[in-house]
Amino acid sequence: MDGDVKILVEALENAFDIKFVPGELADESSLKQVYAAVRMRISHAHSDRCLTSIVFWRLRRACGELFAVPKQSIAPWSATELILPFAQRRKAWSALSAAARLRLPGLEYSNGVGHAIWWGSFVPSTALAIAGRGGWWILVALILWVVTANFLFRFLKRLADVLPTNSATFGGLAKTVVALNYGTLLRELGSSRDAELLESVRYILADLIGIDPHALKDENPRLIDVAIANDGFRAQV
Repeated sequence: MDGDVKILVEALENAFDIKFVPGELADESSLKQVYAAVRMRISHAHSDRCLTSIVFWRLRRACGELFAVPKQSIAPWSATELILPFAQRRKAWSALSAAARLRLPGLEYSNGVGHAIWWGSFVPSTALAIAGRGGWWILVALILWVVTANFLFRFLKRLADVLPTNSATFGGLAKTVVALNYGTLLRELGSSRDAELLESVRYILADLIGIDPHALKDENPRLIDVAIANDGFRAQV
């Protein structure tokens, strides 16, 4: 299985609190096959309960208590960045997650900060390649570049304070949170709508890749297509 596809599969397992049989999903598995595999492992009675509404109200109540935002001013279409204080965004994000008792999507680096970290990590690897006068040192330098970049992205996570694209509105945030906590919510509440299960599959992939979940709504791509068609996983911490 392709490494990126494996990450997608593991994200689905974590969100739905399930475990796929080895070889059950592969690079060529379609989105419909993924949904069928997930649905087979979600054992709950059919219900009209809307998890998104429940999570929306929970997040809205938490915002009112934490940030003194009038609940009536928070609607599904409300801009999340206007609700959460920009100052100490990471601290506010963590506090909201704790108050709602749910995992929130990771915050992102701004384009400027992300590019600075990525290209800044290129400096020591370039110096190494020059000092080694090329040859196999170039390969070592490339490996060092990736390792250094990964380290800096994690070490400097306090600089990541940009909201994920799919959480730009409060309604989008609620849907993403449902997807990331689907297994937990089922244990707590017992059941949900089947349509919400399919939506959560799309939102999990969209959050990890950084694409619009609606782009997957009328498509049936293969997992490898989802991974390759995008320029890598979004930098979230």
